[in-house]
Amino acid sequence: MTDIFDRLSPSMSFARFFAVISVSLVFIWFGAMNIEGIARPIALSWISGHPLLSLLPKNISSILPAFLGGFQLLVGIVVALHAVPSRYKQYSYTLII
Repeated sequence: MTDIFDRLSPSMSFARFFAVISVSLVFIWFGAMNIEGIARPIALSWISGHPLLSLLPKNISSILPAFLGGFQLLVGIVVALHAVPSRYKQYSYTLII
């Protein structure tokens, strides 16, 4: 029975790759939603309910969702670059810069 389980279970490198790509896609997805404006009402309600962020002026709090989306997008790209094989990392970093 353990022989069948060992054959069906993914390798450690594949599981790591899958986890890294999944996390990066979540960050990229949420970042794109914030930049696009789809999640803007949710982000603004979150900001207005926050004890410290609610003190920000309206003009700054209105651009905060786009800034947050850009940050999430950047984090997603950097996490995805972590999954790139070592021989291609230099090219990937150059493209990001």
